[in-house]
Amino acid sequence: MPGGRSRALPLLAPLLCLILGTARVQVQATEDDGIALAIVYDTSGSMRQPVRTAEGKLAPKYLIGNRALEQIVRRIENFATNSNTPRVVHAGLFIFSGNKTLEAVKFGPLDCPAMLDWIKRYAGPNSGTPLGLALDQAARAVLDSKLSQKHVLVVTDGLNTFGPDPALIVPRIHRAAEAKGTGVSIHF
Repeated sequence: MPGGRSRALPLLAPLLCLILGTARVQVQATEDDGIALAIVYDTSGSMRQPVRTAEGKLAPKYLIGNRALEQIVRRIENFATNSNTPRVVHAGLFIFSGNKTLEAVKFGPLDCPAMLDWIKRYAGPNSGTPLGLALDQAARAVLDSKLSQKHVLVVTDGLNTFGPDPALIVPRIHRAAEAKGTGVSIHF
């Protein structure tokens, strides 16, 4: 991996196992079997700050985050495609844009090339951190999905700097899921 590996990458493996491990394909799958995954990726200015990698070198947080995001996308792609039985995965990538949230890769059937292309084109962070807003928008996308397993994965380094506090948004998301007769897992 160019630039060394981050300490964050090994921490993501158990999280991905949790998300993907809950997606066992049943012998008689229904059209609703599958995973709905919204990824919230921090593009705020604080991601430019350097941190030490596992090799002791300094690297901006966003470069480490990019490597982690690429690993996440590749593992999800591997999960979705390397099986005798096709696995349904719908995903989207949500980022910060100023004090708003932007759907960088539209939520829908897994589009790994679009996500990997976004990572390649990403020039670096330059916005505030409307984490609560992004969490809310990402959760709405998975809650609107008909797929049975719903997850929001947040890749961030910091604190909400604009909009509602994520600590207030999470209970609202769980109540909305309950009202729809479903569940949603949120991973930070």
